[in-house]
Amino acid sequence: LEESAPETDEDWEQVRFQALQMIEASNLLMMEDRQVVLPGQQLLDAGLEGNLTAEQIQAAIQEQRTGFISFAQAFQNAAMESLTAIDAKDTDALSNAGGTLDEACENCHTTFWYPAAQ
Repeated sequence: LEESAPETDEDWEQVRFQALQMIEASNLLMMEDRQVVLPGQQLLDAGLEGNLTAEQIQAAIQEQRTGFISFAQAFQNAAMESLTAIDAKDTDALSNAGGTLDEACENCHTTFWYPAAQ
């Protein structure tokens, strides 16, 4: 396991930008009628054993919209936690926020993307 942390002002700016991208991504996830893939496209991992198809994921999101929104909000909250740590240049808090972020992502993915992995 290799750990790294931002050290320079440029490093902190870069991770701050990435946190802002995650916050905006969570807003996009919560948009009504947002599609999993664009028409005519497929997921990069389509066909891998245990993964749902884009159509199955879309149907699951529509069926369980409230749960999906909860997962997206948890992702947004974790990204906001990251942003707070970044603005304080607190590497320990950033590491903790990273764990929260990973958990938020994995909870959603095991529900909507690869539920057979549970």
